[in-house]
Amino acid sequence: MDVLKAGGVVVTVGLVLMAILVGSPLSVFFCLPSLLLVGLGGAAAWRLSSGADIGRMRATLASERPSVGALARALVTARSSRRALWLAAGASIGVGLIQMLARIDDPTAVGPALAVALLGPLYALLIDALIVAPRIQRVVDRAAEQGEADPVAERVAGAARAARSRASAGTRR
Repeated sequence: MDVLKAGGVVVTVGLVLMAILVGSPLSVFFCLPSLLLVGLGGAAAWRLSSGADIGRMRATLASERPSVGALARALVTARSSRRALWLAAGASIGVGLIQMLARIDDPTAVGPALAVALLGPLYALLIDALIVAPRIQRVVDRAAEQGEADPVAERVAGAARAARSRASAGTRR
């Protein structure tokens, strides 16, 4: 991470913390159920959907000169982490709203349930901005170093060219 990106992260985190502390104590923004659903749930969903590709992504990023196919797979894997994270945030919203509606008659239970619903997407946003987006950008940067604009598009275009050549070879017979 270069100095400008690190500075941007520090400024962003600082602004979020200042905005929180202006109106309330920091503890109001801590909700263990949301954190578990988004953090651990998102990580588990990513692990289940990507499996061994996570290790391959790390190896590709550590590789001196990865192939276009390896970069394409790494980009798909990195992007799937974002999808898993936001699906977990959606689950947090659902769980919080169901808890709130189940105890709507008890005003003391509405606040904590609403916190589960609203803090899950906030946690997902912060994790996405601070962890997931830089990981995706790192794969894209590695592809750019190799002269590939978008490794997934390159891989799909190569497969389409191969399919067309197979199809045209079949019609020539």
